[in-house]
Amino acid sequence: MSNEKDFTEKILFDLPDVFADIFNVLLFEGKQIIKPEDLVSDGTVSQLKIANDLHMQERDVSKIWTKGNARLSLLGIENQTKQDRDMPFRIVSYDGAAYKAQANQHLAAARLKAEGKSGPETEPWPPYPVVSLVLYFGKTKWNRPKTILECLGNHIPEVLKPFVSDYRINVFDISWLDDETVKKFQSDFSLVADYFVQTRKYGENYVPSKKTVHHVHEFMSFLSAVLGDKRYSEMLEDPDFQEHAKKGDVTMCEVLDKAEQKGLKQGIEQGFKKGISDYANALKELTSRLIREGKTDEVIKAASDLDYAESLFKRYHISY
Repeated sequence: MSNEKDFTEKILFDLPDVFADIFNVLLFEGKQIIKPEDLVSDGTVSQLKIANDLHMQERDVSKIWTKGNARLSLLGIENQTKQDRDMPFRIVSYDGAAYKAQANQHLAAARLKAEGKSGPETEPWPPYPVVSLVLYFGKTKWNRPKTILECLGNHIPEVLKPFVSDYRINVFDISWLDDETVKKFQSDFSLVADYFVQTRKYGENYVPSKKTVHHVHEFMSFLSAVLGDKRYSEMLEDPDFQEHAKKGDVTMCEVLDKAEQKGLKQGIEQGFKKGISDYANALKELTSRLIREGKTDEVIKAASDLDYAESLFKRYHISY
């Protein structure tokens, strides 16, 4: 189940327009520096060798930013709903694996050239930087380490301190973005940021946006996973909602209305089922008492006459 949750959290951010929008706003103040069409999907799985054993490590989402035939950077996004004091260790391992992959390509190309071979494999990409963002969706600001040195704290021997390399991660507190920044988002992430900022500020007085959701399935799956609320994913299976989504005019306001209606309906159904179950248990107890007293006629009457059964419940002090 956790793997499914991890996957559904990622699919919205894997969309090129959403991915580019996040970087353009958080790094470039909304300037359209990165174009969705310039992003190429990158394998997010890498290998980490520990004690001669290979361990698979997987980024949430990563893409290669290209311009023509040139690779400008590898860009990565990590989603966090909880704070993690080891986050700098995780990010440096992802970024390090990406740099190691480049080094391996250069080494392989050099070997092929030494063997007198030619072709694309002998002309690797020039070195390019790796940039990772951590998107934190908690209601409190991130207060865990953001650097390797902060992770190590007082556990560095004094004589080694001048030689320990540091590494800083880029953490963005989505719930604490200012209103001007939120307005700069152009993709469905604008709805995500607006939701987390408003619910942090105003709680239940959140006023949903009337902007149209462009990627309904991915957006609803993300909400369901991050908020831990199945109503949003279940709505995707509703034929009426599916038909509405095809028209391309679903808004956050409608999403929350539907979710609230679904929650109310489920609450009524659960209450109804509980009421039936509680009544059945009360009737069972009443029947048992009447049989012990030899009042079989009253058992038959109570089973067919609800008002009479209610009077017996009161007489025997049976509640449900």
